[in-house]
Amino acid sequence: MDNGVSVNWQVNGVKGDNLHKIGEGTLTVQGTGINEGGLKVGDGKVVLNQQADNKGQVQAFSSVNIASGRPTVVLTDERQVNPDTVSWGYRGGTLDVNGNSLTFHQLKAADYGAVLANNVDKRATITLDYALRADKVALNGWSESGKGTAGNLYKYNNPYTNTTDYFILKQSTYGYFPTDQSSNATGSLWGTVRGCTETGS
Repeated sequence: MDNGVSVNWQVNGVKGDNLHKIGEGTLTVQGTGINEGGLKVGDGKVVLNQQADNKGQVQAFSSVNIASGRPTVVLTDERQVNPDTVSWGYRGGTLDVNGNSLTFHQLKAADYGAVLANNVDKRATITLDYALRADKVALNGWSESGKGTAGNLYKYNNPYTNTTDYFILKQSTYGYFPTDQSSNATGSLWGTVRGCTETGS
């Protein structure tokens, strides 16, 4: 899109495919409902103004990648895109939150030049919540192979104490986890739950 050109885009994409926007012009995305496609921006401006469907659902894109250092993506409201799906590629670019408050659980910038901006007078709050949620922690079980990954969390159903014990593995190989609910050279005890109801280890 050439400089000075504006296009109003009202077509939703398909899952696994991306709309690629290049050129200095302005693209306004104004489809309806959930757009399962992604966006890759290399130049100019993209205004995300997706409209709600009859169920109130809104998603301008399933992911947004901003690269080259030249583009700006503007959010008309906080529902346009999940902040955790925004990434910045080579030389980055600008995500203009436009007075909208967002919470990021991760920032994905592959290079310098990633910018979060608020180019309106309305105050915006950006929250960086890096707390690791329990549902995102991989839980491993004891394996007869005796091989694991140091630093990962392992669960041991301890038949001797009728507890479920949780360990952070210290090395890549192990024999058995401690049965006395203590740390050793193999693993650091991180927690115990009484009343083990699961069978097996």
